[in-house]
Amino acid sequence: MARLPELIVRRRGRIAVAWCVLTVALVPLAREADAKLEVGGARLTQTESQWVEQALTTNFGSPFATYALLVVAEIPSLSDPEGRAVLGEIRQTLAASPLVVRTISWLDSSDSAFLGSRGTFLVVGLAPGGTSADDVVLRLRAVTKPLEQRLRERYPRAKLLWTGNAALNYDVRLTSASDAASAERRVLPLVLLLLVIVFGSVVAALLPVTIGTLAIALSLGAAVLINDYWPLAILLRNIVSMLGLGVGVDYALLTVSRFREALADGDDAEAAAAHAVRHAGHTIVLSGTAVGIGFAALFVVPATELRSIGAGGLLVTLIAVLLATTLLPGLLAWLGPHVELGRFRRVHHAGATRARWYWWGMWVARWPLLVLIVGGVPLVALAW
Repeated sequence: MARLPELIVRRRGRIAVAWCVLTVALVPLAREADAKLEVGGARLTQTESQWVEQALTTNFGSPFATYALLVVAEIPSLSDPEGRAVLGEIRQTLAASPLVVRTISWLDSSDSAFLGSRGTFLVVGLAPGGTSADDVVLRLRAVTKPLEQRLRERYPRAKLLWTGNAALNYDVRLTSASDAASAERRVLPLVLLLLVIVFGSVVAALLPVTIGTLAIALSLGAAVLINDYWPLAILLRNIVSMLGLGVGVDYALLTVSRFREALADGDDAEAAAAHAVRHAGHTIVLSGTAVGIGFAALFVVPATELRSIGAGGLLVTLIAVLLATTLLPGLLAWLGPHVELGRFRRVHHAGATRARWYWWGMWVARWPLLVLIVGGVPLVALAW
């Protein structure tokens, strides 16, 4: 283990090639995460409702084994011929779509369940054609959108809205993906700005952001691979994005800081990179292990959503640790003093920085009770 830091730096070319291969293999899969990961409600084993759906399809040939609901709002009352004519027009339009097997509405059964104060609904049996029902929601909306526009020429407030499990799953998937992407777009520039202020160098600030972003992409790609054998929920997407930026940037920041300190003390690039692995690497591995154990504990809970949180947290933490302790030291060894490129302010000498932290540590050790009260009371209050 004592020789490991030097070995990592010396073999940095091979390590970089290995990470490049992983990146080429996993990043394209990461783009499929939003479509491949399961929406909430999926389970590791087949549920009774899934068994019934399969039996209805294979044993009974039911046209409603897979279905969606079309809510029709703000049209004339079905007690009037005009309202029934509108419902017939909607049913006829749906019947012309190859996605629709059959429909049931008030026209088929004059059941009061179909009557509402503002409209009605149709049960629409679907033929997804080998894909999940979620995948045809967009095409169903494309069928009813022109019809809705035609109806609004006669009834300005008319609405045709798809709902049911398929529509809900599609929208949850879409919202999860857009929310995660939106959060990344907002947070990344802020994180980069803060790192530039802390490091005083653009290149030094870019490295942790790059490691964090790469950790997210590789983790999502790995999750897509795992999903083929062990279903994971789309919630994993948000967990990986949130945690990847946190631990990825944090671990890389530790490594870059140690490297710059060693350079400032007079070490050459390779020696400084090995120094960073030796000192920051121990902290990173210890921290990552603790975080990983916490997420691994979620695997004992028999719920896909919680196990997906555990899988996402464990994956991104493991990958962030490996990136910060293997790939990043090699990049730093190649960069050497160029890590200070884009510097816009003078950086305080490492010795002065260490002296300030030493003084702080001595003060804390001298007044432990005061520190425990000042720092502990707010934590106890939050826990309470």
